[in-house]
Amino acid sequence: MSSSPKQDGLSPICILGGTFDPVHRGHLKIALSIHHILKPQALLLLPCANPPHRTPTLATASQRLTMLKQAIQPYPQLSIDYTEFSAAQAQIPNYTYNTLQTLRKHYPKPRPICLIIGTDAFLSFQHWYCWKKIIELTHLILVTRPNHPLQLSPNMQTWLVAHQCSTHQDLCHNPNGKIWLSKTHAINISSSDIRARIQQKKKYAHLIPYQVEKYIKVNSLYQKLA
Repeated sequence: MSSSPKQDGLSPICILGGTFDPVHRGHLKIALSIHHILKPQALLLLPCANPPHRTPTLATASQRLTMLKQAIQPYPQLSIDYTEFSAAQAQIPNYTYNTLQTLRKHYPKPRPICLIIGTDAFLSFQHWYCWKKIIELTHLILVTRPNHPLQLSPNMQTWLVAHQCSTHQDLCHNPNGKIWLSKTHAINISSSDIRARIQQKKKYAHLIPYQVEKYIKVNSLYQKLA
């Protein structure tokens, strides 16, 4: 009898957040790769309604959500979490820490939660709202982004080492507090590059799911850069 990746631990809840402006094949590749490795109870794509540290999105929240629904339609193992959309309607800032507090009420300990972030985002992690408390609510799964080597300050390197685990199985035996450096590598695609390609009338169809491309064309999205 073969053992599962969790080896009698609890299957985690995995979360991949983003503005998804627009969602692209890189997002899907990360989500599907992590799902294949961890076999989570759920892998949630978490669209941010109002990103606090980024410029406003070009597509509306409703448009981004529609594109995300179309992108994951062929993948029943992926689903969408609406926590940050609900928070935005209640005029609550979409800080990751606040979102995780809400998710913890839905998935109480000892159920593991794993937040998937790119190495580019982790480079500024210490500037996130309540960043040291985030690890008290979730694990972190770091995905390597092209051209973003993990070059940290001495203090952040020490903090990383203190929480780092050697295998993804450790994520299933603890509800939070671990950092796993995944061997999953993100594709060198960004939503900003896709928006620029559309505005410049360059090819972009190979970077996004077909239904998303169709939606962008029908609704004339991203014709002008902000």
